[in-house]
Amino acid sequence: MLNQIPSKLSSTTLLILLTLLQTSFSDSSCPSSCTCQLGIVNCTLQSLTDVPSGIPRNTTTLDLSHNRLRDSSWTKLMTLASDLRLKQLILTDNIFSTVPHTGRLSVQLEISDNPIHCDCDVLALPPSQFLNNDISKVSCSTTSNPDVGNVKLSYLTAKILQCDEIQLSVPAEITLYKIGSYEQVIPCHKSEQGTVFWRHRGVLKYKTSEQDCSLVMRRMTSKDEGLYILTYEAPRENRTFYIRVSLKKESSKPEIDDSNTLLEVQRKGTVKLTCKTSGAPPPTVEWLYNNNSVHFYRDDHIVIVDEKTIIVTDVTDEQVYTCRATNVLGVTETKFVVKTIDR
Repeated sequence: MLNQIPSKLSSTTLLILLTLLQTSFSDSSCPSSCTCQLGIVNCTLQSLTDVPSGIPRNTTTLDLSHNRLRDSSWTKLMTLASDLRLKQLILTDNIFSTVPHTGRLSVQLEISDNPIHCDCDVLALPPSQFLNNDISKVSCSTTSNPDVGNVKLSYLTAKILQCDEIQLSVPAEITLYKIGSYEQVIPCHKSEQGTVFWRHRGVLKYKTSEQDCSLVMRRMTSKDEGLYILTYEAPRENRTFYIRVSLKKESSKPEIDDSNTLLEVQRKGTVKLTCKTSGAPPPTVEWLYNNNSVHFYRDDHIVIVDEKTIIVTDVTDEQVYTCRATNVLGVTETKFVVKTIDR
């Protein structure tokens, strides 16, 4: 193609042709209204009214902030989250009025600056469904109580919304471990109304009226396995939930794969750091930079993909990141060194 270009073309014309040529070889799987790099698809500020088609299969973070998306997009978004196993879905500043329950999907939502309508269902939204477990950034408005107006989701109660329905979040199944006296919990969160009763094999294990209605387990044996029945009794309605608990005898301290902890990147380049861990119970992972969690480290060059993976952009010098893996049996840390090279 280039050998057919007349030699007398101006430099401006050549620049335009080269730009068009580069564009023709760009990632064809990326929607035209987005940019795609290292699993991050950025479709922000495009005045979108629908979710774009052709999102790449390797997408882990989808940024659709500052658009015109409405509740009609939730079905497509949740289908994408399930099919692609999205980790982060950024929906800040759109026109959503509802927030769905993501259930067992691993995706976390960032949905601040949307005209969310408060209803009784939002009381059962767990903090884990929101980016960095931060529900405090999300506000909603209510017409059921005109004295309230806009309120943060983290401050909502059944009394504020004048709810009669039972609202409770609890897993359908969970695996616990036989590890002596260490505390393990079956998580439970409910609205302000009502009392929770936990029963196992016909025996009352715990009773509480607190919003945190989690069941704490210690010194578990095989007798603690099986079906747990949670009864939620509220002034106008009762509801029953069933939680299947399995027990693993094997347990171990966290371990981190240190086979790839020295990474080289071209100056001002981008590098992806993944902390591969093992252990039972499965450890939680935290990335540190300069002895601070990257979740609180305000640096535009650090992108949190998921709990185990971060992306560092515009690397200009040697940097050291620490992966910390924690479970009830211990803590393990491994340093990842990023070095720049000139090519």
